[in-house]
Amino acid sequence: FGFWILLAVMPTFAFGEGDRGWMLSTAAAAVLIAWHVRSADVLRVLLRVRPIADKALLTRFHSMVAAAGIPTPRFDFLDMNGGVLANAVAVPSIRRPGVIFTDTLLARLDADEITAICGHELAHLEHYNRARLRRLNAATVALVAIGAVLGPLTRLYLPSARTAASFTWPVLLLAFLIWRARDRQRNETASDVRAVQVCGDADALARALTKLHAFARIPRRWDREREQQATHPSLARRLRDIRAAAGARTHTLEQAATFAAADGSVTVTFDGTHVSWQEGDAATHRFSYGHLTELRLDARPTGVPRLVAVESTGRRWEIALPAGDVRRAQDVLDVVDGSLAHAPAAPRIAPGAARVAAAVAALFACTTGQFAFALVAALAALRPGAQLLAAAGLAGLMAAALAARDASWMFSLAMALPVALAAGVLCWIAWSQRDQAPARPPGRVVPLFAILSAVGCLLLFADGFSAVRIHQAAKTMYLGPVMLFALAGGLAMMRTPRARPAALAAAALGAVIAAIGSPFFLERFGRDPFLVLARPLTFAPLAGTAVSEAELGFFADDLRISTHGRSIAVLRREHDDQSEDASTFHVGPATGPLTAITADDVAFVDDERLVTMTIGAVGADVRMVRIGSPGAGPWRVHIDALESGTLSVDANRGTWRVLASHLDRARQIVRAQGRIGDRAVDVARWDGSGAKAAWITAAAASDRAVVAAEHQFDRRFFGVDSAPVWIVPFMSMQTEARIWRAAPDGASELARSQLHASCTDAADPGALVCSAFDGVATRLLRIDAATGRITPVGIVDGRFTASGGSSPGWVTGWLSSGPAALRLAPLTGVRVERAERATSIAAGTDAIGTVSYGANGSVVRIYRF
Repeated sequence: FGFWILLAVMPTFAFGEGDRGWMLSTAAAAVLIAWHVRSADVLRVLLRVRPIADKALLTRFHSMVAAAGIPTPRFDFLDMNGGVLANAVAVPSIRRPGVIFTDTLLARLDADEITAICGHELAHLEHYNRARLRRLNAATVALVAIGAVLGPLTRLYLPSARTAASFTWPVLLLAFLIWRARDRQRNETASDVRAVQVCGDADALARALTKLHAFARIPRRWDREREQQATHPSLARRLRDIRAAAGARTHTLEQAATFAAADGSVTVTFDGTHVSWQEGDAATHRFSYGHLTELRLDARPTGVPRLVAVESTGRRWEIALPAGDVRRAQDVLDVVDGSLAHAPAAPRIAPGAARVAAAVAALFACTTGQFAFALVAALAALRPGAQLLAAAGLAGLMAAALAARDASWMFSLAMALPVALAAGVLCWIAWSQRDQAPARPPGRVVPLFAILSAVGCLLLFADGFSAVRIHQAAKTMYLGPVMLFALAGGLAMMRTPRARPAALAAAALGAVIAAIGSPFFLERFGRDPFLVLARPLTFAPLAGTAVSEAELGFFADDLRISTHGRSIAVLRREHDDQSEDASTFHVGPATGPLTAITADDVAFVDDERLVTMTIGAVGADVRMVRIGSPGAGPWRVHIDALESGTLSVDANRGTWRVLASHLDRARQIVRAQGRIGDRAVDVARWDGSGAKAAWITAAAASDRAVVAAEHQFDRRFFGVDSAPVWIVPFMSMQTEARIWRAAPDGASELARSQLHASCTDAADPGALVCSAFDGVATRLLRIDAATGRITPVGIVDGRFTASGGSSPGWVTGWLSSGPAALRLAPLTGVRVERAERATSIAAGTDAIGTVSYGANGSVVRIYRF
C-alpha cells in the first residue's frame, strides 16, 4: 500500500512547500509512475525471488499457458529461509507478468497439485488481460496526474480549499480502490473453474487446496458472515464448485450416521438425502440437504464443539457435540457438503471494504463535528449490511447538506465536500448490495433511528416556540434531520409494503427541518426587531503598502491610532503585563519607540495628544499627555466613585466623555464629560430598568438620555420559565438582547431580540451600533441615544462582531475569521487578508492600523486609506 499512501498525501505535501510545490509534485508523480509501470519488477526485487529451475514443472506450466492463450509469464519462487508459508500469487503486468510460489508450497505438494495451483494463478492472469490492465493503468496514471496538479493549483487559485482537497482526495482514492477490488471472491471461483479446464485434473486441485488449508490451519467450513467477508470462498464451497465443473457426481452417505448431544437431549441423524433433528419424544425435524445453507462444526476457543445447521430461511439449529464424535462428524460433513443449497452469492463489494469506507466516513464526521452522522457510520462499520450502509449514506448526505447550508459559520464548505463524497461511496455500496440478504440481521436499528429522530424533533422546541427559537434550534442541532434521513435509508432497504412510503415520509420531514434552519425560513416567518431590511455591505481587502511598521517586542491585545496614523497606542497582552491593578498601554510614534503608561483606556485627540483614563480606589482620573513626553501633563480631572468605564474623545468639539455602568447601584449608568483643558466636569446619572439577571454590554449617551444594551440567558425550557436544576446542563442557554433607553421622563424598552446580537459605542459615543447575526449574515443597526430611533445600517455576509477600542466614525471587529473595519459615513468596509496573520484593527480619519504576529511579538502596520 506504499504506492497509494504516497499518492494520498502528495497534495498535502505540496501545500506545505510553497513555491516549490510544483517541483515536489512533479518529482513525486515521476516516482509514482515509474513505480506503477515497474510494479511487478519492484515486487520481485523486494521479495528477492528466483526463477524456478525444475524443467518438468516448467514444461507443465508452459503447456497450460498455451492452452489459456496468454503471454508467457515468469515463474519464480520465494525462499522463506526456514519460514513456513504455502502460497502462490499471480503478478499481472503488461510488460512482465508472472507467478510466484513459496518454497513451502513447492516442497509439500506433488507435481500434479503444483500444476493445478499454477492453473489457478494463470486464470488470474487471463482475467487481467492486456485490455483490462491498460484501462486500470490509464486510470491509475490519471489519478497520479490529478494528485500532482491538485496541490499546486489549489494553492494558486483556491487557497481556501486546501482543507477540502486534503480530505477529499484520500476519499476519492479509497472509492477507486473499492471499485477496483469489486467481485474479488467471484473471480476466485471463476479461477478455480478455469484451472480445472486448463490443467484437466480436478482431483489434484481439490487435494492441493485441502492441503493448503490444512497447512494454514484454516477451517474447511465457515459461517455465512465470515465467508461473505473473506477474499476467497470457504474450502467446502470451492471443492463443491470444482467437482461440479469437472462433472463429478455428488457423493451420498451409504450408511446413516447418528450423533447425540453431550447432554443426550437431542439426536441428529444423517442419511443419504436428509438430516433429522430429534428432540427426544417431543418433536422431530427433518430437512433435505438442499434446504440447508450451512452444515458445519463450530469449534470455539472455549467450550465443546457444536454441530450447527442453518436453513435457507436463516433459522439456526445447533447441539453440543461430544469430543469423541468430532472426527466422525467431520467425515460425514465431507460427504454431504456437495448436497447443500447454494448460499447467496457474495456481495460484489466485500464487507471488509464497506467496513473501511464506513469507518473513514465516521472519522470524517467526527473531524467536522457531525456526531449524529458519526454514530450511524460507526454502526455501519460494525455491521456493513445494505440497510445500515444506506442509512449511513443518506445520513451523511444530509449532514453534508447542513454543513453547506451553514458554511459561513459552523462548518466551512471545505468540510461538507469530503463528508458528501464519503456518504456517496456508502450509498453506492449499499445500492450494490440491495438484493443481498445480510448474513446477520442488523439488529433493531430502525427503531433506534426512529427514537433518535423523535428526540431530535422534540428538541426543536426546547428553547421556545417562537419562529426564531425554532430556527436557531434547527440550525444548531443536526440530530433530527440526520437521523430522519438515516431512518429513511434503513426503511428503504426493507422489503415490506409500507417501508418505502415510510422512508419517503421520513426523508420529507428531515428536509422540512433542514429548511427550517435556512435563512429563507427566518426571513419569511421570523419576528424580531433586528430582522430588518438594509443595503448589502461589502468589505474590500486592505490594499497597498504599509507607510510605517513597528516591531513591538511583545504581544498586543488592542490598538488605537491617531487621526492620521502618525501615533499609536498599544495595549499589552494581559499575561505579559507585569501590573496587576491597571492595564499598560505603549504609546509613541507609529515608527517607534514606544513608552509605557498605566491607563485603563486611552483616546487620541490628534497626532500629538492623547487623553487617558485611570481607575483608582476613589474614582477615575482623566488627563492629557503628549506623545513626545507622556509624563504627567498640566491638565487632569478627577471623577469620584467611578469604578469602571469607557473613554471617548470628540476632537472636533474638543470634549471628552466617560461612560460607566454600575450593576450594584440599582443598575445605574453614569456619564461624566467636559472640555479638554477645562477642569469642570458634568456628571449625569440614569437608573436602569433591566432584569436583575441581565448584564449591560454597551451604553451610549446624549446630553439628556442614555441607551443601553443588556443580555441575559433565556432559561426557558419548552416554554417553562424555571426548568429543574438537573435540566440546566442540557439546555442550549440561548441569550436574549434587550435595548432600553432612560431619559428624564423615565425608562422604556426599545427592542428585545432573540438573535445573536452585540452592541458597541466605540464608533459614536452618542449612539449604539448593534450587530445581529442570523446564522448566515449580520445585520447592523444604529440606535440613537437622543431620540431612541433604530436605523438599519446594512447587511454583511458572514458573522461580523464589533470589538476593539475607540475608532471614531468606525466600527471595528472581526468578520468571519479576520479583522475588519466599517466606516459609517460614507459606508465603506475594509478587511485584512488571512495571510497577514492580523489580530486586531484600528482606524483614524485617513489611516488604518493593524496588529499582526511577528517573530518576537506583535507588529503594528499603518496604511493610508
